[in-house]
Amino acid sequence: MERLSANALLEHWEAGEGLSPVRQAQVLLDAAYPGLPADTLAGFTVGRRDALLLALRVQLFGSTVTAVASCPSCRETVETSFLVQDILVDAKDTGTPPFVIQVGPVRVTFRLPTAGDVLALEGFALEEARQRLLEACLIEARHKDGPVPASALSEAVVAAVVAEMAVHDPQAEILLGLACPSCSHTWTALFDVVGFMWKELEAWGHRLLREVHALGRAYGWAEREILAMPAARRRRYLEMLSE
Repeated sequence: MERLSANALLEHWEAGEGLSPVRQAQVLLDAAYPGLPADTLAGFTVGRRDALLLALRVQLFGSTVTAVASCPSCRETVETSFLVQDILVDAKDTGTPPFVIQVGPVRVTFRLPTAGDVLALEGFALEEARQRLLEACLIEARHKDGPVPASALSEAVVAAVVAEMAVHDPQAEILLGLACPSCSHTWTALFDVVGFMWKELEAWGHRLLREVHALGRAYGWAEREILAMPAARRRRYLEMLSE
């Protein structure tokens, strides 16, 4: 993984502004892993993609994550903190694709969704995207009477396939156990790696630009000079300006 300078990260943030989350993930991965061909990155499972993004997150912002959620019972804002290591799944052998599952009389052979599959769903409504993803990952479904198209699979079969996908790519879905301190309600919430990282990057980018503006106005330094400084040194100059 390439270590990104402040200027390079700023440029990639600006390049990803306004894009869909899946394309923002691609921007981040292209920045951090420039030596990997695009088709290689597209072929990674969603869990593998998110593991790479989490490694980048540690490099950029450290291993401690602080997130907020709204309690579904009383709407209180709940804050939780954890380490990136706490949500990384051990890279263990979960089998070799293609995978096979038997659900009643239906035998389904499938592969795991990839980053490229998710990218190809951009612009589709949720239900259509769900169906297209199933069709992309379905290798074969057979009943005793013959093959079964993806569109004819029952909800029970589809649910079983989705659950089996989670078994083989556990990093793809990170669930956080939360408890509300106000009403004691407990629930689980999905941790959106891409969305969370992009919000962090957006906040960092705006903060950095304000620092550049303040230091440039105070000292007459060029943007490239300020961005080349270590973050700790920029902060020290900013502290002196507020004295």
